[in-house]
Amino acid sequence: MYGAARHGRCALRAVRYLPSASQSSLRTQLVSPSSRLSLARPIGVSQFSSRSFHRQQAQAYAEENARAEDFGAEDISAVNREFTKFQELGDAKIIDQRVVRTLVDQMGIHTMTEVQRMTINECLDGTDVIAQARTGTGKTLAFLMPIIQRMLRDPDFGRKAPSISDTRALIISPTRELAEQIGEEAKKIVRGTGVQVQLAVGGTQKQFHLRLMQRQGCHILVGTPGRIKDLLSDPYNGLSMENIQTFVLDEADRLLDIGFADDIREIQSYMPKQTRQDRQTLMFSATMPRTVVGLVRETMKPDFKFVRTVDPEEAATHESVPQHIVFLPGLQNQIPAVTEIMYKAIEAHKQDPVNNMPFKAIAFFRSLNEVKMAYETLRNFRDLSVKGGMFAPHPLAPCKIIEMSSQLDQRQRTANSQAFRNAESAILISSDVTARGMDFPNVSHVIQVGSPHRREDYVHRLGRTGRAGKPGQGWLLLQNDERNDYRQLANSIHAKNIYEDDTLETAKLDMTQPSQLSAQTAKIMQYVESGVKQVSRVDKAKAYQSLMSVLNQGGNSSKQEIVNQVNELATYGWGLEAPPTVTRSFADKIGFGSVQGLQYREESFGDRDGGGGRFGGGGRRQVFDERDPFSQGAGSSGRGSYGGGRSEGGRGRESFGRGGGGRSFDRGGFGGRSGGGRNSDQKFGGGLFD
Repeated sequence: MYGAARHGRCALRAVRYLPSASQSSLRTQLVSPSSRLSLARPIGVSQFSSRSFHRQQAQAYAEENARAEDFGAEDISAVNREFTKFQELGDAKIIDQRVVRTLVDQMGIHTMTEVQRMTINECLDGTDVIAQARTGTGKTLAFLMPIIQRMLRDPDFGRKAPSISDTRALIISPTRELAEQIGEEAKKIVRGTGVQVQLAVGGTQKQFHLRLMQRQGCHILVGTPGRIKDLLSDPYNGLSMENIQTFVLDEADRLLDIGFADDIREIQSYMPKQTRQDRQTLMFSATMPRTVVGLVRETMKPDFKFVRTVDPEEAATHESVPQHIVFLPGLQNQIPAVTEIMYKAIEAHKQDPVNNMPFKAIAFFRSLNEVKMAYETLRNFRDLSVKGGMFAPHPLAPCKIIEMSSQLDQRQRTANSQAFRNAESAILISSDVTARGMDFPNVSHVIQVGSPHRREDYVHRLGRTGRAGKPGQGWLLLQNDERNDYRQLANSIHAKNIYEDDTLETAKLDMTQPSQLSAQTAKIMQYVESGVKQVSRVDKAKAYQSLMSVLNQGGNSSKQEIVNQVNELATYGWGLEAPPTVTRSFADKIGFGSVQGLQYREESFGDRDGGGGRFGGGGRRQVFDERDPFSQGAGSSGRGSYGGGRSEGGRGRESFGRGGGGRSFDRGGFGGRSGGGRNSDQKFGGGLFD
């Protein structure tokens, strides 16, 4: 892996200490003269000049977002509000004192945010309201407070035991994670009030949550559209919308964007007609694109109000935090570049904790199998200079490595989400399930690996950092053939602090050729090598196929170029003797049937059944050869998991020998160690496994 192929095989020569090498010679070798002139240069500065920036920003905002007149609503954004503190709402008997005491004394929340100040009192009289506010500004509390207060001031509330048929409020969220977050916050606020909050999301035990509702009752139901629709369609479970008072669509634009409009209409069909029972509808979102206008007119009462706390002249997250764009020579540079960002940020905090916040990042990948590959690699990092082997501390500790994707069951996702939320230092390897609405405090970095599918994806991912006025930074790691995507992105987001960054040494490293490395970069590459060795061939093969599909959808490279890229990744990035095999049906399905460089295997039962056969993680294999379990040829060295080098195709073993000078990596493991040359530059033999 990460090495020069010689005679069709990779000879492991990776890193050797060279006492005479200097940092100056290293940078001369790796960085072109033109790039050394400006290591971090803004792109398209002329487009974002100080004279025109705010005018362009306001114009773009007006074009992209709906206004009150588009909805036919009254805009109350400029109305002056009397109260700014939650205690003032309690003293004025606007909000129940039990709720105020919980907020102020137990949760430590004293001052209302702008969206809370502008909407809580307005919503108390049952008026329909659309509210647009930035992510991280307290939208959840803004709609929960009126819901709870309207229940508590009902003289009939609490006279009888809670019932599943007495649901007063329904809150719909686009994702399980966001619904869980809302439910958790609601349960904190209603302590001691008798209000029952229940959750209904996909991916969890439907019957378990239904029994909770039946046993404990349900006043506020928080859930995702599919599960809510499923529960309401069952006439025998007791759930009823007959007493519904408030219907909330959180992240309304996202609900529409991912195709929930029909589900929302069906859910509303289970509610009483507005002519029979008045119902309040609240819509909250960070953006309000014109695509939501149709649903708004269908859903809201004619006299609804519009509140916008987003000032077009005020910089959004993607317009305020610094954004570093890094172009990579190959897919095999992705994980090393992520690792270098981590390493430098962790070291910066250790050296100067006052001016550098703890490293806490979300790294977004474009497919579930890329998430799995990156997570398994990062969590298996080891520093070979530290005794203890696999039981040694993680070299980037105390930074925790956490995974988040829809491949995990709901229990794992909930636990991982909470672990990241509570961590001081961590990196969350994630798909887009955490890109919208999730509240993770103190995120210092957002790292996006690969070109986002859409501009909105980039913006919402970046919105996980720089929240509520705190510092943050964004990184976007692209391939050289994605420069056009970047230019389009830079032009569309109207940001003036987006830069092409040339400071990552691992991002300039040609891993197919021997190179001169600094001691720091050699250490980073050794971490990556130790991690990739532990990733199973099954996970590598899944990631291989996912990358082919993702890159094909991007449309930046020809199909032949895509195959060349992923094959280079398999050889120099994953240490495989040959690329993972695919079935002809898979290649034909994505239009790669005539492309050179693919290695084919026979169809198996698992392949036909969608399980992926040998590499798909499911299905029975019709043919199994214990000498060749991964279809790599009977003479394979089998280095995918452990870097081994036995000719009969076994797993291989790490061999630790005594070398005369420095560390030398040899085939089948790490072939030499000594105490010399620790701080000198090192020679990279073209690939971690070569």
